[in-house]
Amino acid sequence: MKTFISVIALFGIVLAATADTALLPAVSKDSFQQKPTEGISVLGDWQVSHPHWNGSLTIRADGTFARPHGDGGRWVLGGDPDRPLLILRWNAWGTESVAMMTPDYLRGGSENNGMELRRLRPGTAPAGEMSGLKQNLTAQFPHSDNLLQAIRKPANQQREFIKTQADKLAQSRVPTPEAARELANQAFIKKPGMDAREGTRVVGLYRAGRGIKDFAKERDLVWEVQVCRVGSGISGIIWISTTTKKAKVLFPEK
Repeated sequence: MKTFISVIALFGIVLAATADTALLPAVSKDSFQQKPTEGISVLGDWQVSHPHWNGSLTIRADGTFARPHGDGGRWVLGGDPDRPLLILRWNAWGTESVAMMTPDYLRGGSENNGMELRRLRPGTAPAGEMSGLKQNLTAQFPHSDNLLQAIRKPANQQREFIKTQADKLAQSRVPTPEAARELANQAFIKKPGMDAREGTRVVGLYRAGRGIKDFAKERDLVWEVQVCRVGSGISGIIWISTTTKKAKVLFPEK
């Protein structure tokens, strides 16, 4: 447990210390997507069962969430209309996601060690609390930040924005998850090094919120690859630029 906390703390320091975190767009009342479909809300208080902690979590209409002692971050609700996905971007813990099984129950997959959220007051989903926000949010922000699942859909099921991004990806220098994973493996093996307990997986495809010199320009597509250590958890995070084919190891610190 102490080792896990130390790794998480280091991860938070690394992300806070680098300007690269600016690639994650800020969530505000003017750019915030609360819903993939009408009538879905995750606002309110939740009881969380997590492999490393248990307690309550409050999700707010301003795009933030927090535990009682203040630990929190930003959230986005994306995914498919029939299975919304709550994405939690912790200020210090990285990103986790849980799927909405029912309006009062959310559950993470094996990649999130079975994290579960249960609404403290079932049947009281506060959809009305969003009435103060703009009504055309979906038109302004018509996609989840993570485009990975959306681009995998058949073309006839994709929104126009996703079709544009899928075409952009197909014409890029790193058009597939397999190509991104190979580049990530090469970079991580070179430095800091990968041991026999570790493996990689592609977990995201994002648009850069701003440019990073010699890596990616604003709005370029960037793959996110995680390194996972058997029996421990996430031991590395690498970004791969689809335009320059360059790898950027975000964690651990070199």
